[in-house]
Amino acid sequence: MYDIREPCVEPGLCYPEDHLGEVLNSELYRKRFNITTEMPWEKCASAPHMMLSFDQNKMAGHKLAQLLDNDVPILIYNGDKDYICNWVGGLAWTEALDWTGYEGFKKARVHTWKTERGFKGGQSKHYGSLTFLRVFEAGHMVPMDQPAVALDMLSEFIKTKTIN
Repeated sequence: MYDIREPCVEPGLCYPEDHLGEVLNSELYRKRFNITTEMPWEKCASAPHMMLSFDQNKMAGHKLAQLLDNDVPILIYNGDKDYICNWVGGLAWTEALDWTGYEGFKKARVHTWKTERGFKGGQSKHYGSLTFLRVFEAGHMVPMDQPAVALDMLSEFIKTKTIN
């Protein structure tokens, strides 16, 4: 369900177990980032999802539009092999956002994005403070499926506030 190329053999996100929990729950990490809660980090914790489920039928685009209208750089990305959060729906959603740059974003062209390392990383669309990126060969967990591409994506966005 999170990667159309793979059968789900693991519980949860259908991704193999990783060591992220060990790192995020370590005393060193929690001290360094001043994490004071006693609650441990857990992958796909149910509490945040329960809170979100109450708002499931409410559109939050108006909140994002306020940020865009105030020139806050926003990056929306989807892996092109993600079934549940598919890139076609992500692109359609960003193109339908009601903000001052709506017309410009709608008319902007989609182009191939090459990473700093020269990989064909995906397809990008940008206008104003909004960037949409379709990441090639990635499912729901882009950093797990395409770690080098994900690193380049974040590095470029932090430096330039867009993906070109």
